[in-house]
Amino acid sequence: MAIKASSQITIVDIDDVGRLSVYLNSSLPLSSIYDPNKDSYTPSWASTNLKITPVIYFNEKALSPASPGVTVSWKRREGASTEGNLTAGETVSGGILTVNQNKLGAAASGLLSYICYVTYMDPESGVTVNAQSLLSYSLLQNAVELHYISIAGGNVFLYDASGNLTGESQLALTATATNVTVTGWQYKNASGEFVSYPTTSDNASLTSSTLYVKPSHAIFFHDVATIRVTTDDPDVYDIHSIYKVRDGAHSAVGVLTNESHTLYANSAGSVSSYAGAASTLAVYENGKDIVDTFTVTVTPSSGITGTQSADQKTYTITGCTVDTGYVDFTASRSGYASITKRFAVTRVKGGAAGASARTYFIDASTLVLNKNISNVFTPKTVTFSAFYREGTSAARQAYAGRFLIAESADGTAFTTKYTSSADETSKEYTPSSPNIAAVRCTLYASGGTTASLDVQTVAVTRDGATGAAGAGGTSVVVGNESQVIPCSSSGTVLNAMDVTIPFCGYQGISKAACTVAAGALPAGVTVKSNTPASAGTDGSLVLSFAAGSALGAAAAMNGTIDLTFTCNSTTVVKKFTWTKAKAAVNGENAVLFEIISPAGNVIVNSGNNVVLETIMYSGASAVTPTAYVWKKYTSGSWTAVSGQTSSKLTVTPDMVDAIASFSCTGTYGGKTYTAYATVTDKQDNYSVDIISTLGTQVKNGEGSGVLYYRLYQNGKEVDLLKTTAFLTAAPASPASGDFYYHIDKANNKVTLKKYNGSAWVDASGPDLPQAAYHTYRLDKDSLPMDEGEAWKTEKVVYVDGSMIDTKCTFVVEVI
Repeated sequence: MAIKASSQITIVDIDDVGRLSVYLNSSLPLSSIYDPNKDSYTPSWASTNLKITPVIYFNEKALSPASPGVTVSWKRREGASTEGNLTAGETVSGGILTVNQNKLGAAASGLLSYICYVTYMDPESGVTVNAQSLLSYSLLQNAVELHYISIAGGNVFLYDASGNLTGESQLALTATATNVTVTGWQYKNASGEFVSYPTTSDNASLTSSTLYVKPSHAIFFHDVATIRVTTDDPDVYDIHSIYKVRDGAHSAVGVLTNESHTLYANSAGSVSSYAGAASTLAVYENGKDIVDTFTVTVTPSSGITGTQSADQKTYTITGCTVDTGYVDFTASRSGYASITKRFAVTRVKGGAAGASARTYFIDASTLVLNKNISNVFTPKTVTFSAFYREGTSAARQAYAGRFLIAESADGTAFTTKYTSSADETSKEYTPSSPNIAAVRCTLYASGGTTASLDVQTVAVTRDGATGAAGAGGTSVVVGNESQVIPCSSSGTVLNAMDVTIPFCGYQGISKAACTVAAGALPAGVTVKSNTPASAGTDGSLVLSFAAGSALGAAAAMNGTIDLTFTCNSTTVVKKFTWTKAKAAVNGENAVLFEIISPAGNVIVNSGNNVVLETIMYSGASAVTPTAYVWKKYTSGSWTAVSGQTSSKLTVTPDMVDAIASFSCTGTYGGKTYTAYATVTDKQDNYSVDIISTLGTQVKNGEGSGVLYYRLYQNGKEVDLLKTTAFLTAAPASPASGDFYYHIDKANNKVTLKKYNGSAWVDASGPDLPQAAYHTYRLDKDSLPMDEGEAWKTEKVVYVDGSMIDTKCTFVVEVI
């Protein structure tokens, strides 16, 4: 009869074969120390190469790695991950492993193991024995030295009511650095960007630890200069603010009649009309326009041209070659803070020639609401009206759109108070509260509040209190408004530190008593001390940042703390900003790249496809390679699969001849990673697996068990076992129809038993295996035993250690 399937298993008596052992000698200690401050390793495997030598013994006899029958191979494992092949910088020669790079630095876990595998064929028995040994190396790390810098020095220039400088005419700022070097001084320009401090006769070098600041230096904007010192560590810096405090400072505000304007152009950028492209500056104090007492200068941005009126107050745009631009109005007067307002210009290009362009704008009935000492506005309301001009026409037409009106208490943050429910040409608006600083109206295109057409802001001025001449205005000056906190790579505070925030209050140009209260503090921050300021001394608030604290969340890189100051019965809120400076992580994230087949990797009888999918992780985060290359192993080499460059590969039956191996190489972070997968095509063939409960090794003839066979057709098991219970005694409390295999050691026999409801009996008929299983034996020299005849003809056969003379091979043929 034809043989459907066959298989074999070899069981070895290891005491008969002999004992193989291997030990590893390391040329360097099992730990290396990394100093992050010097970026050095002790010992350095790069300068003194690590060499690991295997020492091999067979039955206490030394063997050289080059001895006949000896094979030495090496693997590596990082941390608790799976082992893998050696990488660049790890080479083997004569069985000795040499490592010429500091590989521990790239091991995220700080633990790296090298595993030596040795195989040896005993020339007497012909049996191959195996042994392995492992050496683990660990990385120790010195503490990161604290990188820190802080600025100390004055922060106020004082001016009397006539605008004359009093007190200090120069301030010296001193930077105290720890483990960093000053690389420069910067100031924040009008665009809010930090740029290099101007070189002056006082500051010939901008890399020294001292910076001299004068009020004449072109670094002040709205009477405030923000200065930063930088270091050779880009994450370590400090910021210091200097203020110009003026006695009896005037409460003048600037207002533009037109804050923004849209110019419509054809597709080539040619503006069809400049009608309405003008704005006039007004300066209000106590409800009166006093712009005529100021000197007004205008500064158009690049690409904007126009003319300034004879009285300097109005600028009319006559040319625009950019899509966005502006004109800055600056009003100056001795004894007053400089006032700057911006007129924004937008050019909108159209498509091909068509209808005339239309310009939309808001007309406000007043640009200023003045509040008297009784908190009553004059006028009480403001009316916003919408208009448009067609093409080059100077005539304006009423427009029905939607209005969104908002109020602001500080002139910066606005809260919406009114939104049109339907299209309307105008809206009369009454302020909701006297405690506001501005009202802003935005015009939207009809039908909704999506397309913004124009914006107009109405400022709020206030009358001073009536009475005798009082003290000067109240000011609060904070000496430290931001701090960089050195943190570990995981986002926690590296070392405990105290942050001092000096402050003082002024009434006019005279110091006054002032207190501060800290708002909500992030976890790990506490108030160490809080000393009020007096008329003679500055106050200070000291915040303690605890070592190891995440400041609310490890991922949070910055935050603010509200500081509420009280001076002369006036409350002022300022924000203190903290920023984390994270230490770099040693090495880099381990990258895992795998091929998976969610629906299985077997094609059954050419009836289905197999989809191979790739996954990649960098550390604990899923990432996506930038490129994929799929290959198939054919005729001894890897050949690219044409046209397959995505993350998935669909394997069809015609791509697999019984079994096929595929690989995918993914590119990520400038490096390539390769993963492998195997696909099997099971046709109408049979296969049989041999399972040994004794294992594949016995020692000194001890142990017993069974061999049982599992038959498969097209990948599906057929002729199934009734049970896998192999016992020397019947199970207790059986149920009718239960089975077990009875092991008879005395007669070297295994019998299938069935419980009939009252007793255990030998199974028969359809309960027995339907296929015939013939087991043959081969001795240690691979010669047939039992005169070449079948040794057993059952599906389950008994074996024990006494049957193994050095080794025995069992061959099963299924008929």
